[in-house]
Amino acid sequence: MQTYGPNLTETYVQNPALIEFMDLCTKYVSNLSEFKRYCVWRYTIGSASINSFLIMGKLSSNATQWSYLFFKYYFNTFPNVRVPNPLLKLKNFFANPESFRLLPKDTQTKVANHLIVVYINYMQDIIKKAPRTPGAFNVFKVASPYPGLPLSNDSLPAPVLQLPFNSTTITPYFNFAPFLAPNADCCLFSIKMPPGSMCLFVPQEYHAYPFELEIILPHDCVFEILSIEKAFLNTVDPKTVKMIEVQPKKDIEMGAVYRLNEYAPCGPLGCKIQRKQFNVYNCDYYNPS
Repeated sequence: MQTYGPNLTETYVQNPALIEFMDLCTKYVSNLSEFKRYCVWRYTIGSASINSFLIMGKLSSNATQWSYLFFKYYFNTFPNVRVPNPLLKLKNFFANPESFRLLPKDTQTKVANHLIVVYINYMQDIIKKAPRTPGAFNVFKVASPYPGLPLSNDSLPAPVLQLPFNSTTITPYFNFAPFLAPNADCCLFSIKMPPGSMCLFVPQEYHAYPFELEIILPHDCVFEILSIEKAFLNTVDPKTVKMIEVQPKKDIEMGAVYRLNEYAPCGPLGCKIQRKQFNVYNCDYYNPS
């Protein structure tokens, strides 16, 4: 069986199409407006409220906090506060993030709803206008089982509409442990991205966790599940990994927030690899219609 996750004998080699795509996206993102660059970065430091809205069609319980931090991080990064037209009526909160917290709860909810809808539209547009993939390569992600996901090979192939944005990584050796319940045995997705795919590699300069090597897929894309197989998934307990906090929490601005200690990545107890069988979904990616 194939093995995913941290491995002592990695054999993965990035293919030329992926390397070219990463370079194209780095140039693309660096030439976006400051607000659009911020939108890309903001996704990397917290996207649960965004994807919950896309899946459920309503705000999550954390949406107002997500919105407050959107205003705060933006002000920390761009205190001159240039706000795009769709958000001009919220300019006061960009200029004074604490004023958002003084609003009545129902008003906070209305502001959060407006901000999140605009933000989703911005992110989808940024991804759709990014350079298309010049050749085929695979990306990888984990998720809990969700409605509509086939349970066996008997019903395959099967297209599965993706309501949220999907965060993926370019490496099958990524430590997926922070994104999984301890007892999880599903699901890892190995997604083939054909030439011409809509997606966005997030340059490390614009990622809160640059070691994730993330590619974001647009919402409303489709995964066509081709096969389900058993594989081994290696994980390392995140508590044993040395993470370097490079920004104080109260003053976070656009840029790296955490980095891995690449020279001494393990804590005093070492990075013990745990191995278990895991359900892997092999699928093809299709752009949103």
